[in-house]
Amino acid sequence: MSLMHRLGFVVIGLALSLSYGVAAADVVVVVAAGNPLTTLSSNQIVDIFLGKANRFPGGRPASPVDQVEGSPERDAFYLKF
Repeated sequence: MSLMHRLGFVVIGLALSLSYGVAAADVVVVVAAGNPLTTLSSNQIVDIFLGKANRFPGGRPASPVDQVEGSPERDAFYLKF
């Protein structure tokens, strides 16, 4: 698969807002800028990350991007979802 083709896929990433070095953080799920979605339910997020769904509502491909195992960001994500 070419790089351009891969870039065409909608990718979920996650970002955390950390303030003042505190371990507690808000978990934010991020989709590609070209994706028209503004919200996803917790169940939809879980299904995408567990591989139960490979498309967003509306049919666009969803490819989850996970953080490194053992990272605080990944742990926070999995605790929340």
